[in-house]
Amino acid sequence: MTPAPFDGLRRQVFAVSFSTMRPMKRWIALYVVIGIAIYAPILPTWFVADDWDFLLIADHATGPMVAFTPLLGRFLRPLEMLTYYANYVAFGLHPFPYHLTVVFLHIANTTMVAALALRLGAPRATAFASGLIFLVFGGHTEAISWLGGAADAWLATFLVGGLLLFDRALEARRPALPLAGAAIVLSSGFLAKESFAVAPALVAAYAACRMLAPDRPDPRRIVTRTVVIVAITSAAVLGSMLMRARLFGSVFGAYDELARSGSMIVGVTRAFVLRSFLPSGRLPTWLWIHTYDVAILVAGAVFLGWLIVRSKTDRRALVFLPLGLAITLAPALPLTISLQNTVSERYIYTPSVFSCMLMAWVPMALWQARRLAAFVTIALVVAVHARALLVHNRAWVEAANVCRAVTGRLIDVARSSTPETHIYVLNVPDTIRGAFAIRGAFHNSFHLMARDVAHPQHRVRMIASTMDTAIRNAVRVTQLGPRRFAVELEQGLIAQPVLLSTPDYTIQDFTSQGFIISLPERPQPIRLMYTSQGSLRDAGTIKDSSLP
Repeated sequence: MTPAPFDGLRRQVFAVSFSTMRPMKRWIALYVVIGIAIYAPILPTWFVADDWDFLLIADHATGPMVAFTPLLGRFLRPLEMLTYYANYVAFGLHPFPYHLTVVFLHIANTTMVAALALRLGAPRATAFASGLIFLVFGGHTEAISWLGGAADAWLATFLVGGLLLFDRALEARRPALPLAGAAIVLSSGFLAKESFAVAPALVAAYAACRMLAPDRPDPRRIVTRTVVIVAITSAAVLGSMLMRARLFGSVFGAYDELARSGSMIVGVTRAFVLRSFLPSGRLPTWLWIHTYDVAILVAGAVFLGWLIVRSKTDRRALVFLPLGLAITLAPALPLTISLQNTVSERYIYTPSVFSCMLMAWVPMALWQARRLAAFVTIALVVAVHARALLVHNRAWVEAANVCRAVTGRLIDVARSSTPETHIYVLNVPDTIRGAFAIRGAFHNSFHLMARDVAHPQHRVRMIASTMDTAIRNAVRVTQLGPRRFAVELEQGLIAQPVLLSTPDYTIQDFTSQGFIISLPERPQPIRLMYTSQGSLRDAGTIKDSSLP
């Protein structure tokens, strides 16, 4: 039997959910249908890139506690790891249920975005539009279409869910249970991602903006209940930092390796703000290069200020949403994001909760007497983002197909070669149109798909990885001598800033689009291969003349 206090907490959680979602039953059904339809192409796609690291950990796991395995000296992502583990135990290497899990998580987040808009005072049409824009937002492919980006989707679940419970606590006559629910949900965000540390600031901003509502509760009630949640979540953040220091040797662990924005912080911030409203492509790139985005941002801030002064009913939301966007963007600013493709766009998944609400709210607040104009504007926003999402999802499908084709062919080559033969792959696609492809998937895919191939990490080596602009990008390999080969990319770039020579080969004439590799005499046969136009091809076999 469930203990009474926990039973009460459960009732409070369901109360805040169903009281808000009662008018949303049809919306939820629409969100499910649209979400499944728009993400249908990626559901059967193969595993790519870092997926294989998680899968290998799941394969070696003895139980669910594997979720707390530290990753790469900087990550602790229990729920993301648990997503891989649970699906691997149940379905093995069948990708469909993995992807379906993350898509349903995204649909649940969409529902909570619409619910939060209602709690902020949005009309039903605005709340539904907020969820719809979030559902089809063109910058969500890396967080949803790539399993390795699911930590950001989990983070949004805790932050938005926690805010819904906190809003309930601000209005409740007996706040103990909703306060406990909000504290537990927000503090549990450490299970998703380290940037849950923004929770105290997000709660404080939400409470401060609640003061602006015409129907605000007693300000003393808001202050005291906010202090409770901020104190509890701050303690959770501090505990998380201490745990990270113990696991990784410092609070930031190896995160310093990722902090690349440096002196470009202003430009990077502009890029993150642009990508929080626009899908990647030519338009945000053009705006950023010519600094037109700065003028747009200033004009937007002035316009938003005018709307805030003009509308008392919308004031609370129109103040909170930019604050929420800024607070959730802050942890990503030391990093970078691409304007041209989907690389690193998972960092804007949670910030887009607030930008999507703004994109729905502003037209509705502006054209209160001209609803048709507001609906047309929102429909255009939805159409632009939905089209971009479909285009970007095709890139992830292509990348997954290439990964499966290349690793499958490589496994066949390893099986058909003698055990002493070394296989050098001169190039593999790191990304294709911004979607992660093979990266470090080489050896882990062997361990899971070809357990009969012994010591693949010694037999198979990758020389370079490439950032391809299309699946049809061609690579030309020319033999210059008995043990000397030139590799030239016709399009795209080599991902590594430099290729270093090793005792097994010498790199010469390295550029961003090619290099020359020389191989010393070795007793072991060497089979050279390369990737071109999405397939693995032979460049030649080197066999020492003294061997039979």
